[in-house]
Amino acid sequence: GPDRDFCVRQAGDARLGILDIGCGTGAVAVVLAGLGHLVTGVDPAQPMLDIARTRPGGEAVTWVAGSATDSVAGGPFDLILMTGHAFQTLAYPDEMAAGLRQMAAHLSPAGCLIFETRNPAIDWPARWHGSSAVCALPEGTLRVARSVVARGPGTVTFDSHYDDGTTRLTSRSTLSFPDLPQIITIARTAGLHLSHCWGDWDGGPFDTDHSDETILRLVHG
Repeated sequence: GPDRDFCVRQAGDARLGILDIGCGTGAVAVVLAGLGHLVTGVDPAQPMLDIARTRPGGEAVTWVAGSATDSVAGGPFDLILMTGHAFQTLAYPDEMAAGLRQMAAHLSPAGCLIFETRNPAIDWPARWHGSSAVCALPEGTLRVARSVVARGPGTVTFDSHYDDGTTRLTSRSTLSFPDLPQIITIARTAGLHLSHCWGDWDGGPFDTDHSDETILRLVHG
């Protein structure tokens, strides 16, 4: 998708050591490894990593079970990524601070950290509640629906419902929705500062009131 393509452009052509945190099933990590980068993919869900290992090219990535707050061997890294809105799973300011401190410790002196979070100026609960989509899979179709359960200070808790026609599963998530000034303030406590902010995956400028995405690049300093 566009986030993967954006990350490939940011990585560039020079061979980098890359840490992909919240790598999921490895869609981004495998592409970057295939371009010659040295990639470590980290995810807290072992089933996700099991799938990632079976991807074509998955053998070129070092897969690690862990989270943004865990220490990872193999660093320092020139580029650290958190795609798929993984940063928002750090649901509270102390978790964000702990995650950013650990990522700063993993980052090489000239390296950068790139992640995105949904712009809290957008009414995401209104968009999500009652929304649904149908995904085509090799085994058939999967219907995915969302229902918002609660709103907290800077957080949204929602259920994702998955239905393939025979089985129905529900997963509950709580995500943070920090605004840009809050992220900058927390990042400073980790020794990081903002070097760039985009509003979309095409590299457009961030608009506080209208951009869906807040895409950040942080560096030491």
